[in-house]
Amino acid sequence: MKIELDPARHLYRLDGKVVPNVTRVLGDLYDWSLVAPEILEHKRQIGAAVHRAIALDLEDDLDPASLDPQLEGYFEAWRRFRRETRFHCSLSECWVASKKFRYAGTLDFAGSLEGSDVLIDAKSTEPHPGTSLQTAAYLHAACETGLLSRAKRFALYLKPEGAYRLEPHVNQNDFPVFLACLSRYNWRSSHRLTKETP
Repeated sequence: MKIELDPARHLYRLDGKVVPNVTRVLGDLYDWSLVAPEILEHKRQIGAAVHRAIALDLEDDLDPASLDPQLEGYFEAWRRFRRETRFHCSLSECWVASKKFRYAGTLDFAGSLEGSDVLIDAKSTEPHPGTSLQTAAYLHAACETGLLSRAKRFALYLKPEGAYRLEPHVNQNDFPVFLACLSRYNWRSSHRLTKETP
């Protein structure tokens, strides 16, 4: 199984064919219609920068003095999480895909926490119920890809004031609900009813 990503268009290919990504499949669960586009873009840029900083930190290749002041609180929340939980990361920013269900995505982190294998999705936004569907999709794909055999799922919410919240995802229906969203997305795509049809 070969996974490729076109970063400019954020399109994933699985064995040469375009497949939807997890974020796109779940996109219509989020209503951003009341948020100004420039605010959304600013939040997107912060989220991307926080993820880059965390990835560099995990590689011991980040100079904290180089951080944009807007990111300092989020990064302090990340460092505090690592310090307080002793999270050990084994996978970071890893492409995963399901050949069976034809979707792909990038999981944030997997590793060990308090003696358990875990998969964690880091967020610099407010909690949303759709995140549990996201972690379920990543976990299934990671298991199918052979990167994990099983793991507990969490969302890690990083706050701009330096606090964090680790939210467990334990609902066994999360993956079936994701598959329902995927079926709907594929149906809409086949009828050209999505905004971006891969």
